[in-house]
This record gives sequence, structure tokens and C-alpha cells, in this order.
Amino acid sequence: MFGISINELIVIMLLMVIFIKPKDIPSVVNFLAKIIKKVQEFVFEIRRQINSISSDIDETKDMVEENFHDKIEKLRLQIQQEPEFFDFDEVKKTPKLIEKKKLSNKKAQK
Repeated sequence: MFGISINELIVIMLLMVIFIKPKDIPSVVNFLAKIIKKVQEFVFEIRRQINSISSDIDETKDMVEENFHDKIEKLRLQIQQEPEFFDFDEVKKTPKLIEKKKLSNKKAQK
């Protein structure tokens, strides 16, 4: 049923008979059924939203990858056609310059 075995259902029914007046049991069961229905609707809506967001993320990722590969291909072709316009020595220095900038920023923050 709701992931509840027969034994657990019997225990729940016995507890209801002990702690709830017999005339109130139908209204309590009705109330619990409404709560369970609301929780199920809430869980369904959350799953639907998560799936929607996941789909949007996948589409965005695909677009970024496609755009990235297009840009890389264009750059590769441009480098092949006009290699004299690219200073590869400057490109090799870039990671060192970035590291120096990070170190100077850390020192400035202290």
C-alpha cells in the first residue's frame, strides 16, 4: 500500500483504537488521508521541478560545449592561417602572470 506491511497496519489500527475514540477514527483516517495526498502532490511537484531544472542544465551545458568547440575550432583555423599574429611566448607566460597576480592580491588583503 504505502510501503506499510500488514503487521505494521495492524499495529497502527490497534494504537488508533487505544488512543482515539472509536467515533473519531473515521475523521482521523480522513484527515491522515488528506495529509498523505498533499505530501504526495508536494513530492510529485518537487520531482517535476527537479527534472525540469536538470533538463535546462543539460541544454545549457550542450550549448556551452558546442559554442566552446566552435570557438576553439575557429581559433585553431585562424592560428593555422596567420601564425605570425600570435605571440606564443606571451601565452606561455600567462599562467605565471596569473599566479603573481593572485599572490599580490593575497598580500594586499592582509
